[in-house]
Amino acid sequence: MKCRKLGSTLFETSKVGFGAWAIGASWGAQDDSDSPQTLHTAVDAGINLIDTAAGYGDGHSRT
Repeated sequence: MKCRKLGSTLFETSKVGFGAWAIGASWGAQDDSDSPQTLHTAVDAGINLIDTAAGYGDGHSRT
């Protein structure tokens, strides 16, 4: 995974991020057992930028 420096920090973030909006059934039915595996697959691919918010699935994407 290609990374880039985050602003003036020493932290490097992946150029591709993981959007967690769909975790929590906001976009229709989904199986909670799929969510951790999907996230682990993204991390295993080198993604370290994870977009989540309290509003995503009414906070379900954060648990």
